[in-house]
Amino acid sequence: MGEMPLGVVYDGWPLVYAPNSPAALHLLALLEAHPSQMACMVALPGESFHPLPSQVVQCSMQAENSEMGRLRWEQRILPRLAVEEQANLVHTTGMRTDLLGRLPVLVSPSAYFEAGRPERSGEGRAGLAGRLGDALGLGGAARARAWLWPADLAPPRSETPLKIMPPLTHPLFTAGSSTNLPDGRLAELELPETYVLYHGSGSQAALKRLLDAWSWAAGSLGEYYPLLAAGLDETGRSRLERLAAEYPLEQSVRAFPSLSIESLAALYQGCSAFLYPSPIAAWGDPLRYALSCGKPVIAFEGPEMEAIVGPAAYLVSPSGGSRALGAALISVIVEENLALELAQHALQRAARWQMGAFSDQLVQVYRDSCQ
Repeated sequence: MGEMPLGVVYDGWPLVYAPNSPAALHLLALLEAHPSQMACMVALPGESFHPLPSQVVQCSMQAENSEMGRLRWEQRILPRLAVEEQANLVHTTGMRTDLLGRLPVLVSPSAYFEAGRPERSGEGRAGLAGRLGDALGLGGAARARAWLWPADLAPPRSETPLKIMPPLTHPLFTAGSSTNLPDGRLAELELPETYVLYHGSGSQAALKRLLDAWSWAAGSLGEYYPLLAAGLDETGRSRLERLAAEYPLEQSVRAFPSLSIESLAALYQGCSAFLYPSPIAAWGDPLRYALSCGKPVIAFEGPEMEAIVGPAAYLVSPSGGSRALGAALISVIVEENLALELAQHALQRAARWQMGAFSDQLVQVYRDSCQ
């Protein structure tokens, strides 16, 4: 009899409870890139929001979307499912994993980072379960076999070994690939013909930066180019609606619930510009998806931002504040040649991110991690 193939279990928590987050987007890309010679399993705390590829084995055990539910999932249920499925390795796109599990763990950090620290899911949460979950989960991530890290970003300070990998995006986010996808949910959204897109952090600070910038541009653009926001959870949508009413900008700002991966890709394809005053995630960052779709990006300067976009964005100094960002957005919308130039640079930048190169390297990373 031949030797059993190596098996990898992916942590499917974001597919159930944060389906448009960087963690979920990166996990969907990982499933597309998964090496065909290895068994592929996804552990789920409920039903996945997104359909998964046919070769994926789904194993489920219910866990509620609460601090205690997530603690139990990370420390007990996920490790148990991995052992029951006879996996050799656990791969998570979150920043928390089990502290005492029997199997080696790989981490692909997909949280938004601000001021060098990962954003917490469920900002402002408190209580024993939340604090204990952070203590155990972050401790487990620090003791992981390795962190995967994209080659175009400066590596973080970490005692955990790093595996430097090519950047990765989902194949649906390619210029022209999803403009006519037959997805009913997108048609039901009644999109305007032209719009500006935001898909990023739902933190109070990020959304305030977004609306500060939009307040300078909305008078000129808002009637014909409203601001559409994707990827926000219920808390983030409520926060954006409240802030928009305070400015007031509610007539030109709209937030979407979670979208299918096809609808999200088509939403990117249809936007006129991508406004991004958001912290960056190492993996699954919406910024990369905007570039892959050939969309002009408007954002603040910063080392991580510049490493990803190069000349493929209109970047302004943070010292210029929201007024400069709003003015940059107006320039991109009004000056067609500028928008076209940025779009061309975006496509050239994203052309380097080949799924095949990532998948080839992932095979060796998985094999090394199981030894």
